[in-house]
Amino acid sequence: MDQQTFAQLLGNYGEFVGAIAVLVTLGYLAVQIRHNTNSNRSASRQTLLEGWANGNWELANDPELLRIYATAIMHWPDLPLEEKARFDMGMGRWLANLQNGILLRDAGMLDHKTLDTTANFMLLCIVSDGGSKWWEQTCLAWPETRSYLEARLSRGDNLPPPAQEMFPDWMAMVDRDLRSVQRPLE
Repeated sequence: MDQQTFAQLLGNYGEFVGAIAVLVTLGYLAVQIRHNTNSNRSASRQTLLEGWANGNWELANDPELLRIYATAIMHWPDLPLEEKARFDMGMGRWLANLQNGILLRDAGMLDHKTLDTTANFMLLCIVSDGGSKWWEQTCLAWPETRSYLEARLSRGDNLPPPAQEMFPDWMAMVDRDLRSVQRPLE
């Protein structure tokens, strides 16, 4: 074999080894990208769930705020203006968290089930007596958030029961604390 043929053979082997190295590198990068995407999705889900959990924990640790929420959900029009403002600010926080979830879902970083499950708190408020009146009057929701919730309401898909059914003890405190008479749950 002459020197030129030998050089061509070595060149061919080099190209073959180089092509294999490129394939191995691409495979490695694909695995890394998948791992990174899964990590980002997990972090996005965790952030959304922590937002809801923190809001619920704040309610649980503030009896006055808990009473305001229960009253608003059941009797929105009867709430004093200051308490309506506190309720609006708190619901605005949950709506912002839900908006974040919608953006994450639209970017492929959050699954539909997690978004729907976290939205259920907002929906159970909206399908409740006072909450539905609040929802009609509020302009706190971003258009995407309002559309998402309105679509779920209109389809009736997997809607949670109203708050008075889901949390009867919490809702009963409204009548006990504000009216000193316990009304039967509807």
